[in-house]
Formats: sequence, C-alpha cells, structure tokens
Amino acid sequence: MQDDPLTLRQLQALLAISDAGSIGAAARELGVTQPVLSRIIAQLERSAGVSLVRRGARGTVLTPSGLALAARARTISAELKRCEEDLQLMRGQTGGLVSLAVSPVPMMMVVPAAIRQLLQTLPDAEVLVTEIVYPQLLDAFRHQRIDFAIGPVPPSGLGTDLRIEPLFRVDGVIIVARDHPKAGVRSLAALRSEPWIIMGPMNGPGAVVAQLFASHGLDAPRCKVTLDTVWSAIEMISRTGFVGWVPKPIAESALDRVRIVRIREALPPLQIGLITRTDTLLTTAARALISAVRARSKQMQSAA
Repeated sequence: MQDDPLTLRQLQALLAISDAGSIGAAARELGVTQPVLSRIIAQLERSAGVSLVRRGARGTVLTPSGLALAARARTISAELKRCEEDLQLMRGQTGGLVSLAVSPVPMMMVVPAAIRQLLQTLPDAEVLVTEIVYPQLLDAFRHQRIDFAIGPVPPSGLGTDLRIEPLFRVDGVIIVARDHPKAGVRSLAALRSEPWIIMGPMNGPGAVVAQLFASHGLDAPRCKVTLDTVWSAIEMISRTGFVGWVPKPIAESALDRVRIVRIREALPPLQIGLITRTDTLLTTAARALISAVRARSKQMQSAA
C-alpha cells in the first residue's frame, strides 16, 4: 500500500461503480465526467496497491480485492449517514430515516403500532419498510439497505454477524381451500399424501413442514411448490388442492378463502425475533422504533 490515505470520495466512487455496473452510469450518478471518475479510481488503486476494477465488454466489475474493499466502504458510508442523522437530532430536529425488513406476522401485529409511537416522539422521521424474509434479508443486511429486521428465525441461525432477540411467538395452523375434501380430517397422517406448499428454502422457513411431520414420527409430505410470502401461499391454497402451514393470525384474516384443518397433533409455534447487526451502532431514530417494537411485543405476550 502507498502512503496516500484513502478518501471518502474514492470509496464513494468505488461503491458507485459496484452498484451501477459501468463507469458511465456511475459517473452520472456522482455528477462527474467519466475521465474524472477514472482518475479517482486510479488514485484509489495506487493508494490500495492492488487492482480494484476490471473493465470488460459487458461493463465494469470489481475484482476480489475491489469487492472486499467495497464491503468495508459500504459500512463506512452507512455509518457516516447514521452519524449525520444523529447530529440532526442533537440539533433539535425530529427526523431521521429508519429502514427495516419485516415479515407478514409482525407487519400485521406489531409494526403499525410501533411506527405510530415513533412518530409521536419524532414527528419528522421517515420509515422505509421492506417486506422481505430470509434469505433475502441477509443480502439487505450485507448491502446496508436495512437497519434491522423483524421476522421468523431459521433453525440454522443467521451467523455470528447478526444478533437475534426473541420478541414473541404465534401459533401455526394447517390450512386448505374451503371446499378441500380433507378439510375435516383430524390427524396429520391423513394429510401426508396431499401436495403441500412451503414458504422459503428448506434450510430456512421452509423447514417447518418437514419438522412438523418428523416431530410426530412421520415422513415429510411432497412439497410441490415453494413461495416467498405467506400472502401468496394463501392465494395459492385458496384456489387449489394444496395444503400449507401458516401463522394463525394470517389464516384467521383469510377465513373467507381458506379453512383451518383442526388436527389433534400439536403444531409448533413460530418464533418472531428482532435481528440486528453486531457491528453497527443504530441511530437514535432506529433505536426509538426498536424500543416501540419491544413494547408492543411485550403487550402482546402479556395479553396472551
């Protein structure tokens, strides 16, 4: 590495190229000319002592060293933005942007009340809610697009760079279309021969069906369709002969389209957790929203 220190401008240029995929598009995003951007990257590569960008016929990509540095740069850029927002609050402003990923259950039961409470404290705050779940939320954390997430926790965990705080549990139920021929059965075994829907990959939320049958000494059923969200599962089940496991609050909101199969066997609850990065100091606004989420979750648990 050379003696010249890295600069924020250089790191921002590297991130722009990483996101845009070409020198031209990155230059337009930054409001500079392509020659200027090329000089900035050349200076960064001299300071780093390694090649960071590779130009090709299909665009511009980062080298392995460039990708590693871009990951650090993204964290620096996000932390700088959080610092600026905290300084605004220190100056008496009541704004700030909070970005979070939420699965359907907390979106229905926790988040609206928590956002209402946040805006009573910080009336100028903005909240960006993305309805994504595992494994997509890992990419959102990796690229610093979200401050935190609220949703189910996969059995395999999420790695050492993410912290999981249990918030509340909800019961799960098995649902079918209202006119399904096995809507009135009372045993899990009676549903094993039916085609099932799962939500999410088998190493994540999709594992719940196999775990349910295994816990009662049964082989897992055929899982013909994998969907991303519980709402798409509700729609599919209501129009077909598929069977699915969904959180009880979601099922009860769709009883005009689906029917709960009331089997004798106990069904596992769904654990909802608060997921944060272990290496990130959240802004005041983000911490205030998390506090409201915790309070609402505690109220739900007490009521239950």
